[in-house]
Amino acid sequence: MGIFRTTRTGAAKAFLTVFAVGFAMVLGSFLGEVAPLARAAEGEPVRVPTGGALLDQAEWDELEKRLGPLPEADSGGRGETVMVFPVEGNIDLGLSSFLRRSLKETEDVRLVVLDINTFGGRVDAAVQMRDALMDLDVPTVAYVHPRAISAGALISLSCDVIVVAPGASIGAATPVQVQGGEATPVDKKYVSYLRGEFRSTAESQGRDGAVAEAMVDSTVVVEGLIGGEDLLTLDAGQALEHDIADFEAKDLPALLETLHLDQADQRKPEIEWAETLVRFLTDPIVGGLLMSIGMLGIAVELYQPGVGLPGGVGVVCLGLFFFGHFMTHLAGLEEIVLVAIGIVLLALEVFVIPGFGVAGIAGLITIALGLALAVLGLDLEYAWETGAIWNAVLRVLLALTGSVFAFLGFLYVAPRSRYTSWLVLKEKVGGSATDREVHAPDKPTDEELMGQEGVAVGDLRPSGVARFGEARVDVVTEGEYVVRDTRVRVIEIKGNRVVVRKIEDADH
Repeated sequence: MGIFRTTRTGAAKAFLTVFAVGFAMVLGSFLGEVAPLARAAEGEPVRVPTGGALLDQAEWDELEKRLGPLPEADSGGRGETVMVFPVEGNIDLGLSSFLRRSLKETEDVRLVVLDINTFGGRVDAAVQMRDALMDLDVPTVAYVHPRAISAGALISLSCDVIVVAPGASIGAATPVQVQGGEATPVDKKYVSYLRGEFRSTAESQGRDGAVAEAMVDSTVVVEGLIGGEDLLTLDAGQALEHDIADFEAKDLPALLETLHLDQADQRKPEIEWAETLVRFLTDPIVGGLLMSIGMLGIAVELYQPGVGLPGGVGVVCLGLFFFGHFMTHLAGLEEIVLVAIGIVLLALEVFVIPGFGVAGIAGLITIALGLALAVLGLDLEYAWETGAIWNAVLRVLLALTGSVFAFLGFLYVAPRSRYTSWLVLKEKVGGSATDREVHAPDKPTDEELMGQEGVAVGDLRPSGVARFGEARVDVVTEGEYVVRDTRVRVIEIKGNRVVVRKIEDADH
């Protein structure tokens, strides 16, 4: 019996020991879960899973107010989808188009994260991206990693939540225009417009509008931050202190872990070849070259009709220009119609109404207006008020001026070059085995030429060359087609245009 009692006592002690250890473990685990919540209720920071940020309950509530209810920490957002969109390099219209296309595919997306690293770019592209983000029903997060300068700052401010990486910077958004390869300040009206965009964007997301304005206008004063002498650029600490940023995360995984979405599926949109092409075509330099080459090709074709190649190249270049701007919603059918009307007016001036008159001037103005509206990236009302429309017109005029000089160079070089001489009509010694170019004597005066009869050297379609005595003269008919060797008579001279008519028609 003593032995039995001793054994039973030992078993009881062992059981009690195991029970005590188990109870302590359960209690410790319980306290480990409850204690942080208790501290949170008192305003102390709570650490979310390892790698995330320290947030107190008030900060967490603010995040959920902006982003909606977030998953529980232990779930990690399994079954959810997060879209991670890269905003890198230059902000251009191709990137804007890429973003807007990607945002149309967010039906099953819980959160859109913009991974931002940019020194800025086109204001019109940033405004398009800002509008697309603010119209989106899905919550958005801007991760400034490591910088969001100029246009990048506006994109960041349009998101529901801003997260900064250690050492990040955001701001310095004064608009400039590039002329002659140098950046120069824009008109004060344009600064005022952009300042309003920054303020309204920031305030719509519950941020300080004055801080946003100071990023654009160096005259804005923000107490304790900037004195109105320089543009404002916030570092990570200042962005957090002044409630521009919501929290700090060392990298993207840490950001997702803070939001309890570290186990969510990540979707990274891929740019399509057409969007890459659009980014190339809407580059200001490329766009200017396309305008210049396009107008040069059409001018050469009008000067020497029937060749085909210059006109084809011109149409293709203008087509590529309008394709890029049409895809980015800068150009519409109105701009294309204006340019087409301008080209028709120029053709009428050359073929139907000889002389440089009303039709030619109207054609150039119409073409310039259509191209200017195509490169203009702002609403027409804003563009007029801020003077941005004149910047667009200047850009187009520079491109057209380049076309004019290139055309004059063509007129000088083409007849002398064996590579381009085929573009210029020449008189050949008919039937000779050794064709030689015949150099005509000087052109007669207008008084001598008026009423003279001559012979068409080549087909007049309706322009070409006719011989009057020993002189070869560039002539144009009233629109009719005249075959070579037909006798013609000069009936009118307007400026540098000599108008002829077939002899049989002139005699009736």
